[in-house]
Amino acid sequence: MTILTTSADLGRTIRDRRLELGYTQQQLAERVGVARQWIVKVEKGKSRAEIEPLLHTLFQLDLELRVDQAAPADGQGERKILARNFTDQRGLEKHSSV
Repeated sequence: MTILTTSADLGRTIRDRRLELGYTQQQLAERVGVARQWIVKVEKGKSRAEIEPLLHTLFQLDLELRVDQAAPADGQGERKILARNFTDQRGLEKHSSV
């Protein structure tokens, strides 16, 4: 499980998984239904990505997004975004847009 604290962390996670699966940016863009430039921006950690295409991108890469309450730091709670591989327990089917 990877703990992500910035949009750059999320971008690196997406890029690393895309490369692990052997997709080009163009192939992933086609699967998600976005322009290749959108994938480029997300992988660079641009913070203005729309949530729906972002969630669909994670889905196409067999990743899921979870938000868990972290242990308090200095008396304040903080949120962390966790990305991890899908498990078949969720009962979701992967749909390709290609």
